[in-house]
Amino acid sequence: MKTRYRYKADVPYSLHDMRIEKMKVMDHSLKLFFEHGFIQSKKPYKQVDGTILLEKINLDFCFVYLLNNNGKLGEFYGQKMTLTEFLKRYEDFSFEVIGESYGYNFAVYNGYLMLPKQNDFNELSIMICYEGDMIYETDE
Repeated sequence: MKTRYRYKADVPYSLHDMRIEKMKVMDHSLKLFFEHGFIQSKKPYKQVDGTILLEKINLDFCFVYLLNNNGKLGEFYGQKMTLTEFLKRYEDFSFEVIGESYGYNFAVYNGYLMLPKQNDFNELSIMICYEGDMIYETDE
């Protein structure tokens, strides 16, 4: 017997090539602030300003993986830290989202971390564990 399955995310907005400029933990939720919002996933694919709120985050299972400069291939050096530690260490940053994936109670964002006064960027993955809703707050 063959069982075929293809996951199709039905998210209303895409974060690809969008920049997160701030993350704030508040009342067991995580709010993501964007430099220029995000893109609608359906025609006319309009860019809208807004934020995302992930409700009921579980900080015990939210991690950040910081990897090599410039996303180089081959051997790499990396660091795993809690999201709380990352937010304390990097108060001023921008994170360009290249890939996003969603699964059972997790949102995973991959991309590049940019820091002030630093020309290079680092590859970064953020895993957010949440049990509530993902709320897109837009200026539409």
